[in-house]
Amino acid sequence: LGLGGQVPVPFVKASRTSCVAPCGVFFDATDTSSASTNSPFEELEYEWDFGDPSSFFVNRPGVSANKAKGAIAGHVFDKAGTYTVSLSVKDINGLSANEEVIIEIKDPETTYSGNTWCVSTNNKFADCPTANSQFHLASFDSAIDKLFESAGPRRILFHKGEKFLTYGKSKSITTDGPYAIGAYGVGADPIIFGNTTLTNKTLMQGDILIFYNKGVRDFSVAGLRFESNYNAATGIGMHPNGLV
Repeated sequence: LGLGGQVPVPFVKASRTSCVAPCGVFFDATDTSSASTNSPFEELEYEWDFGDPSSFFVNRPGVSANKAKGAIAGHVFDKAGTYTVSLSVKDINGLSANEEVIIEIKDPETTYSGNTWCVSTNNKFADCPTANSQFHLASFDSAIDKLFESAGPRRILFHKGEKFLTYGKSKSITTDGPYAIGAYGVGADPIIFGNTTLTNKTLMQGDILIFYNKGVRDFSVAGLRFESNYNAATGIGMHPNGLV
């Protein structure tokens, strides 16, 4: 039973333990040790439970996203709440041990209250969290500029069912988050369309949005579709299945 029947010693590191929904967190258990092996990464069995039983994969709605295997895992927490993430580690002799980490997910409506801008090219703001027209915008480029005018929390929401054109946008982010880009309303995911002419893979030809991240701790993009002039023969441009 290993060296003296000693159980494995799990060690879990989370990329962050507090953030705003939707929030992706990576978990690393590669520092786990066991007296039964000198190769714990390869020879131990790692099973994760993210404490989020209602979660599922967007592209596989019938498949639960609450479980994972392996020494490294990740999970997106879509709803606010306190989650207990547990890891079970088992060695080749069947001896096992558990480790837990608590993840606090904040409510976006509370976090971004008073700092949310809605974007619609068709003046559809009825479903926007704020009726104040000062928080209503009409273009993708103006929205990105507004988002990073100052430190977070700040959020931009694009109206569902609409297409937003851009000729490519780059931003150097040097202020602290949280920042969020998402969607509001009812209907299909909003499309961010890179309206560019594609001749080669030079920077910004077909690149819709480029961020130069300089230490921002909390930044999320979700619920959008990115498209651009796609050439199937050359592979240049944003593929039509550009879901985020």
